[in-house]
Amino acid sequence: MYSAGLTSLSYEKSALYLLSVLLDSGFQLGAQLAIPSDMGELVFKSIDLIQERGKIPLLKLDFEGAVSQTVFEFQYFGHVAPQKFHSVKVVKSDNELIEYTFADVNKVYGKLKADYDQTISLDSINMKLLCGSLYLWRSCVAFPKICEESLSKYFKKMKSVSRYEWDLESYFVDMDKILEKWSCVIPTESYADKHVLVTLCDGIVENVEMG
Repeated sequence: MYSAGLTSLSYEKSALYLLSVLLDSGFQLGAQLAIPSDMGELVFKSIDLIQERGKIPLLKLDFEGAVSQTVFEFQYFGHVAPQKFHSVKVVKSDNELIEYTFADVNKVYGKLKADYDQTISLDSINMKLLCGSLYLWRSCVAFPKICEESLSKYFKKMKSVSRYEWDLESYFVDMDKILEKWSCVIPTESYADKHVLVTLCDGIVENVEMG
């Protein structure tokens, strides 16, 4: 289905890694913003929001291969999260178009590999909602650094509807890996409010701990 040597995760990782880069407190947008990927180095080109009446907004991220000049267009429902990944369009230098669709509204065509699916033995904690809240929060913190004011207002509004409020506890770059730790406090049905610590590696949730 995919080009030789690539998997769905190859396409999932690009926008997730971009978020991690943007969350660096010292980030400054220079002449070129490039990220590593399984498709070679990708240069960020633009971010936009596609809005149509009666439809969920689509967040569009455009990249170009630093060497190949292949164009990549990633689309997400509302914000960047594994479970919100709609599609990717790939336009090669010879204008050949390849398109992969991962999900439509209320329909997923296959499990996305970056989606965290571990369970925690504590009632009332929905891992999908927990991780989804964090991905939403990260999008709303990161993307205003590189988007126009009108889109920044959109992310400010989206942040206000996050199920939980998150704090970035640590951010560390280890060689070519970016490690983040985020925390929040959530109410539970059978216990007192719980402190949650989520670890991400290159923008993908890797571990969830309860305090």
